[in-house]
Amino acid sequence: MTELTTNCEDTTDKPIDYSYLPELVGHLLGLAHVAITQLCTEVMEPLQLTPKQFVAMEFISKNPCISQKYIAENIGTAPAVMVGILDYLSKRGLLRRTRSPHDRREYHVQLTPKGMGMLEEIRRMAFEVEDLYQKKTVMTDEERAIILPILRKITNRQHAFL
Repeated sequence: MTELTTNCEDTTDKPIDYSYLPELVGHLLGLAHVAITQLCTEVMEPLQLTPKQFVAMEFISKNPCISQKYIAENIGTAPAVMVGILDYLSKRGLLRRTRSPHDRREYHVQLTPKGMGMLEEIRRMAFEVEDLYQKKTVMTDEERAIILPILRKITNRQHAFL
């Protein structure tokens, strides 16, 4: 056990000791998530969309009339957070919710023509984020080709659809 230092010096030039943290997949994925989320937020700012909002719109576009519950489950968002995302997109006129004819507690969601009209720009910006992140991290195309299947596996997203 290390003793507490009572006389702290300027450590600016000292190498940082990350302990065992660089061996933790979850820690490293979390750092990557924060970095790409910040980048995505900056790029999507002209559309006034957060990363989760743009993901929700893309997901809804490919799965029209899906329930709020299934959107939340499939994009990794808590149902309460999903309600806020859908409220915001609905207020902007980008999607509409209708009650399920089979279950009055459930809402089905689909994009409006205005929301559909934004998809091309959203997709362009999503790939811009990917390109910027790849450049920022100095990731080669070969490394990206290696990491994508691993990430799909650990997130249970085995298939890529474009």
